[in-house]
Amino acid sequence: MADLGTSRRHGFFTVVTVLIVVLVLAAVFWFAVLPGLSMARQEPSRLEVAVATWLLHNSVPAETRDAVNPLGAHPDPAALAAGHDLYTAKCETCH
Repeated sequence: MADLGTSRRHGFFTVVTVLIVVLVLAAVFWFAVLPGLSMARQEPSRLEVAVATWLLHNSVPAETRDAVNPLGAHPDPAALAAGHDLYTAKCETCH
């Protein structure tokens, strides 16, 4: 029959070992992986460009992709200013 103290000690060391492994993996993720994900680079990687391009071409509906600019080729400066103000007020926070 196993000693109750030995069994508890074994369980304690198992829990501590698992916690240490989790902490080490979290630290590796934090310092090795996360900076690349959360940093705006001057030049995106080729993989990032390829994925973003594929998503762009495959996620925009055809009717939207084929839409014509409602402002035409030479938009009115007042309309551009209004669009800028609207973007600043409603979109800029996230984009």
